[in-house]
Amino acid sequence: MRAYKIALKSIFALIVLLLTVIFLISITGSNGEEVKPEHTYRIVPSYNPGFYPHDLSLSLYILNEDDEVVDDKDLEILYTMTNHNARTPQKGELITKTGEVYMFSGGKEPDYEYMDFAGIRKTYKYTKSIDVINTSNNFPRVVVVRAAIFADGKKHGRTQTYTYIIGTGIEDFAEHFGAMVVCITTDEKNLYGYEEGIMIKGATYDFTKINNPQRDEDWWYPKNYNQRGRQWERKAHVDFFESDGTLVLSQDCGIRTAGGTSRNAFIKSLKLIARREYTEHTGTFDYEFFDDLRDHYGNRVKRFEKLVLRNSVNDDGGSMIRDQLINDLGAYAGVDHQAGRPCVVYMNGKYYSMMTLKQSLDNDNIETRYHINKDMLAIITIQSDFFQFRYRLESGTEEDFNSYIKDMRKLINTNYANKDISEMEEIIDVDNFIKYMAFQIYIVNPDWPHNNVMAWKYTGPVNESVYGMDGKWRFVLRDLDFGFRDPSRNMFETVMSGGLYNNEPHLGQVLKNLLRNKEFNRRFKEYMTKLCTEILTEEVLTEYILNAKEERVQDMKMYRFYFGGSDLQWNNLINEFLDFAKQRNRHVLNQLKNLP
Repeated sequence: MRAYKIALKSIFALIVLLLTVIFLISITGSNGEEVKPEHTYRIVPSYNPGFYPHDLSLSLYILNEDDEVVDDKDLEILYTMTNHNARTPQKGELITKTGEVYMFSGGKEPDYEYMDFAGIRKTYKYTKSIDVINTSNNFPRVVVVRAAIFADGKKHGRTQTYTYIIGTGIEDFAEHFGAMVVCITTDEKNLYGYEEGIMIKGATYDFTKINNPQRDEDWWYPKNYNQRGRQWERKAHVDFFESDGTLVLSQDCGIRTAGGTSRNAFIKSLKLIARREYTEHTGTFDYEFFDDLRDHYGNRVKRFEKLVLRNSVNDDGGSMIRDQLINDLGAYAGVDHQAGRPCVVYMNGKYYSMMTLKQSLDNDNIETRYHINKDMLAIITIQSDFFQFRYRLESGTEEDFNSYIKDMRKLINTNYANKDISEMEEIIDVDNFIKYMAFQIYIVNPDWPHNNVMAWKYTGPVNESVYGMDGKWRFVLRDLDFGFRDPSRNMFETVMSGGLYNNEPHLGQVLKNLLRNKEFNRRFKEYMTKLCTEILTEEVLTEYILNAKEERVQDMKMYRFYFGGSDLQWNNLINEFLDFAKQRNRHVLNQLKNLP
């Protein structure tokens, strides 16, 4: 027993010694010299990130926890800068294996080994002030400096990112941009790496070509940028500049491609995801991005877990205002919608596009707006697969999915002619459904309801006293950039004669059957009449259209510089919207008279 105790003491002593060695190693360099704990140091620039009318001479300083400048020869600052070249392919520019140009190259964190494609070192040791300049006389320049502290060849602490918008000598930010500016910085490998790049066809495409050579290529063909899920999320840094030039938010985040067939466009929609693993502070984007967005109880929404930068691909090169304009009208009409605002996006210091910043339509959004546990939500959408449109489970269980299909079929197949409307209310929020269907019909959206449907339901214990916790299906507007088409089109007929692949329940069929109920019929016609005569009057539509145009006027200049187009083409499209405003109400009211 004595020998056993001695052995235990020896083992314990060895463990203590080992832990001591590990601790000493953690606070010393490989040569035994002390390296201060990373959290006591930070880099501070001589100019805070933001908008400046003129060029800058930028200095970087290492400060300790007492905000004192550190003069330590063992510590050095390494930094990278975004490429100052114009956003056009350069001679000898790097090309991916699947043929895409590294258009938005750069964005790398400092590293001793970082070279560009020509073998030129692109990580610099900070020894003197950095020239942050605008080499263009026409447009502002976005310059991103990424810096980190190194000692004995090892990085200490996080890379810090400083984003500067350098003007053309004009003090007023509004003379450069008309909307919010969003600057994204990420390692070019995250965009163009053969295995990991989210902007290219990449290895996913080549693997499919080799292993399934008989498959025809289409919009849904396996490619890197068509992949979904957390494994296709990449680390990035994002800066949001308000329309007055103020830098209102700057943080690391995740980035993914977003959307459906629009992923095949050169300018892809992007999803930004806030996570604690990317930043030391918060797992949300904490800013009131949308002036008119409030939760169900009237409180302003100030936090977002996800945001979407939408490319409006079906309206790309067109009005560039259609989707959000119609969403805003939906909000005015009392329909559940997707909040958004115009923005200009830069990627690794280069102009990306004019886009729309939107809240993400998912369970996080519903939790925020209705204060409902997101883990008890079912969300159903429609996905186009080889032009075969079918429902898809976005959130929830297979049981929830089957419940939706069963509930919609019940609404289609039950004879409600002589039943009380309360029987429908057991399945759907009737008021929500009436407004949703009436508005979509009003705006002439031919890309719906065989597509772009979003329904949600709370699946937890029913609480009738809290809105949304009653277990009823509700519907939200999404993807409206096919709206505002022919103002004379009879969408009642189009919608109620439609169908879905594999005989899945179509919302037009639901509406057609529910209209056989006198109370539902009365309420639907009443709301549609009010929509035409009191809510979406010609005056209201005209005001919203002209305001949306005005929000884009300034930023269309730069967009046309990169993507072409003319004022004449744009104004002609806006005039088509104004013509819609003049005609639509008359046509809808006439068509409503013939509705059973």
